[in-house]
Amino acid sequence: MRDKRLLLAVLPILLAAVSFIPGCDELVTEVNNITLIDTTLGEACLACHADSDTILRAKGQWANSRHASPEFIQATVSLNDSLMTTNQCGPQCHTGQGYIDYIRDGSTTPDLTPSVIHCFACHMPHSGNYGSWDLDTLRGDTIVTPLQANGSAYNMGKSNMCAHCHQTAQWEDIGSSEVTIRADWGPHFSPQADVLNGTGGYPLPSITGGNSHDSVRTRDGCLACHYGTGQGYDFGEHTFRLENDISGTQYAANCNVSGCHGAGGIPASGFYTFSARTDSIDALADSLEMILKYWTYLDPSDADGMRFIKDSTIPAVSAKILYNYLLYKLDGSHGIHNARYIEELLTQSLVHSDSIPPHAIFTADADTICTPYTVSFTDDSKGTINLWLWQFGDGNTSVEQNPIHEYNADTAVSFTVELTVTGPAGSDTETKDNLILVPAPPNASFSTSGTLGCDSAVVAFTNYTTGWVTSWRWDFGDGDSSVTKDPQHTYVASDSFIVTLIATGCAVDTAVETILVVISDEMPQPDFSADTTSGPAPLTVNFTDLSLGSPLAWSWDFGDGSISSEQSPSHTYNTPDSSFTVRLIVTNGCGADTLERVDFITTTAP
Repeated sequence: MRDKRLLLAVLPILLAAVSFIPGCDELVTEVNNITLIDTTLGEACLACHADSDTILRAKGQWANSRHASPEFIQATVSLNDSLMTTNQCGPQCHTGQGYIDYIRDGSTTPDLTPSVIHCFACHMPHSGNYGSWDLDTLRGDTIVTPLQANGSAYNMGKSNMCAHCHQTAQWEDIGSSEVTIRADWGPHFSPQADVLNGTGGYPLPSITGGNSHDSVRTRDGCLACHYGTGQGYDFGEHTFRLENDISGTQYAANCNVSGCHGAGGIPASGFYTFSARTDSIDALADSLEMILKYWTYLDPSDADGMRFIKDSTIPAVSAKILYNYLLYKLDGSHGIHNARYIEELLTQSLVHSDSIPPHAIFTADADTICTPYTVSFTDDSKGTINLWLWQFGDGNTSVEQNPIHEYNADTAVSFTVELTVTGPAGSDTETKDNLILVPAPPNASFSTSGTLGCDSAVVAFTNYTTGWVTSWRWDFGDGDSSVTKDPQHTYVASDSFIVTLIATGCAVDTAVETILVVISDEMPQPDFSADTTSGPAPLTVNFTDLSLGSPLAWSWDFGDGSISSEQSPSHTYNTPDSSFTVRLIVTNGCGADTLERVDFITTTAP
């Protein structure tokens, strides 16, 4: 599979190579143009070019540039899978062949075999009437049309080749409403052409557009300063770096040429001594970074000050300030490319940071658990604020910054709290629905069952307490207790017992009930008699309970559909010429027994 990818990667270039000097126009990355940097760059050209140092120096410089970095290669592969179908961040800026196609006819077709930006993306030696490898062999010197509608077309001479890619790729059309910060939000990386031209930022409200490097911009732009240093692999030319990242050495010789810093003035000895650049730029940027982190538009934990908080929604003025700051950071020159423009852009952004409307934030902490329910509110809002208005949800308000409020309720109830903060830049409100839940005090109650027993009685207690309860305590009246919500307790003697339930929560409540426990020692034996057993209807019969074994409950069935729980009831039979079976069930703590007398009562016609 890998061999197939390599073949697909190399084949289109081989077909396009110039035939009369084989090898000179083939891809820079000859081994694997997707994941590796080829160290044999340019060596095929040595067959004809005797000055090998010229070729090898370019090769080494390129290999140490961002164009050849592993991160750029990986981005190329990733973008080929996702974003290559758009005009932003597309193949024209992330692949060598994609750039060639774009310069040739404006094509932004995805490159199926992506390669990094290599020598032949920018140079076209041995093509057309060109006969030497110099600035006259560069592609892409046509007038630049911005990728986004944030500026007009411009001309930077030979550096149009650079500006086609090194510009704002994602202009954000920020109006007057709030803006949601996407993961790909911002001017994108390396917008140097915009900065050099004094465009790309948001004027707040206006920027004069002063350009401290206007002469550079009109004199081949980027190449005027970054090319021709002759410093081997470390500086300039194909690395386009004018400062050694390791030693910190700056190469400012190209600044001291005719028409620039060396003409009639003090030559520049370093980048940060340019007279056109004030010392305030770094301080302005640091202050702006601190403010953006305070508002958490930038991640406060990011030491580089580049990681913004995605998926957040921020005011339009905040988005413009953040965008201007990112333009400065992503340009990467500390303002050198256009000191006047950057200084003014950062200054206005810093001034207008006072126009960011406040952002309401608060927390609540309950100091007590009982009614009155006391809550301390803490204002954590951001911005300049001179007025606080709290709505506690119970009809009460406060204008204190950090108020303490008492809630009173007889039943459980929730309250929605709202804080509105106001300052010179506007107002903002945070609402927290059902934030405060005031618990109802407990209302203790219970019921019992199983107060009858044989030898002992196991009584079940059912807890019906309402309200917020954290603990229960039972006193069974016989010296024993329990902390179970619904306990069972065994009584071993017949008696009356005072049972107490104490429920504790937001408050304490007590329920007291006297229960009668009856314990039997033998099964009941049912028996009964009647004062008459026959007669004309209506016939009234008086029944007498004669049961033994100390029954505690009686259940009579008179045989005509009527029942009774009296011990010795009376009953009237109204149906003539009938006989009735009488049944008696007696119960005590040891159990129940039944006596049934068939046709015990007989009625006749009146």
